[in-house]
Amino acid sequence: FPSHDTLVLNRAGMEELSKVGVTVFPNPASSDVKVMVSENFGNGVVRIKSMSGAELKSQVVNGNLVELSVSDLSNGVYLVEVSNGAKVVTKKITVQK
Repeated sequence: FPSHDTLVLNRAGMEELSKVGVTVFPNPASSDVKVMVSENFGNGVVRIKSMSGAELKSQVVNGNLVELSVSDLSNGVYLVEVSNGAKVVTKKITVQK
């Protein structure tokens, strides 16, 4: 097997990425969630928040893809917030194990 990862986005994911600069997948997620940002989005921070707004996880975006573990989160709906200082994009994800 080759030792590289293959990233496949469906048409809807690519359209979303080109419109807002951010796409989050898989959704629902069971162990990890990947956040892809477009090149023009720039560097920023990805945060996973509860629906009440409490920050649960955060990671700096270096490049175009961030992977966050959600295996320690309970089943439910969460917010993924991506910000770069000038722009904030918020997506809902479902954690389902």
